[in-house]
Amino acid sequence: MIGELFDPKAELFIHDRLRPHWSQAGAIVFVTFRTKDSIPKEVITRWDREKQDWVERVLESRGSL
Repeated sequence: MIGELFDPKAELFIHDRLRPHWSQAGAIVFVTFRTKDSIPKEVITRWDREKQDWVERVLESRGSL
């Protein structure tokens, strides 16, 4: 059946480009990840600050209901 999930017991084709790619007949699989040091510290700091600002705004708006 087309659209099945990855079956770890079925035949698997692995090939490399810039990163390894796994293929399996009929399976839909897509995984993306980053290593911890692939995002600059300044960007992570900014994201953390933006998240905290957003959380504070949401909590404040709920308090005014």
